[in-house]
Amino acid sequence: MWMNRYAKSAYDFLYEDDSETTSAFIGWFGASNTDKVNFIRREVYDPIEALGSSARWYVAELEDLEETLVIGCGTVRNTDDCRARGTHLVANKLKNTITICPSYFFNNGAVASDEAEEQSMSTWRLERQLLPAAGFALLHEVTHITGVVGDFEYWTDELASTDHAYKPSECIKLPDLRRINNAQTYALFALDVRTNPAFTSKQVDMDIKDPQQFALRWLRAGVSGRPEEP
Repeated sequence: MWMNRYAKSAYDFLYEDDSETTSAFIGWFGASNTDKVNFIRREVYDPIEALGSSARWYVAELEDLEETLVIGCGTVRNTDDCRARGTHLVANKLKNTITICPSYFFNNGAVASDEAEEQSMSTWRLERQLLPAAGFALLHEVTHITGVVGDFEYWTDELASTDHAYKPSECIKLPDLRRINNAQTYALFALDVRTNPAFTSKQVDMDIKDPQQFALRWLRAGVSGRPEEP
């Protein structure tokens, strides 16, 4: 599934030598987190990529099942979080469940199809504009699931990722500690390295005054320096 493909792209990228000083890592995760590159690779992206593709087609309730990530549909009546405007998916950190809200299917919600994923990647690569699709959205949500990524020792709540920002232009400006705790950052990093390999792999001189801005210039170079998104 597409979520696994994004996670594998991120894992493979971070497996390369000096990946912690690339424009992608410095740009999205920050210069002070270079010592955490192997933890991010092994304890976040690896377990997400390793999630099985087998499915049990029906479970009676959106409740925790042993060694199972339960993904199911909710309504504004039975899921309080689905009542919030613009909420498409809701992850329960401790119950290993992800609820898909009605707005996911309507109001230009993400579409679970190969065409949607290809369009999302193409739009990011050519225009650096975020057009979320199901695989991207699920990667974001799974970083909230303690049963999958709970071994990562740098979660500030000691459980899983948090939502500090969603827009790319806001995610990339977060303080470094919040970056490695922000769910959307993990999804954006994976999307960027999958679609923009020539520029995300550029090395950043860590001795210059502002490595972050140097990294951003490389990331933007893939679309001729478009300023709209980082």
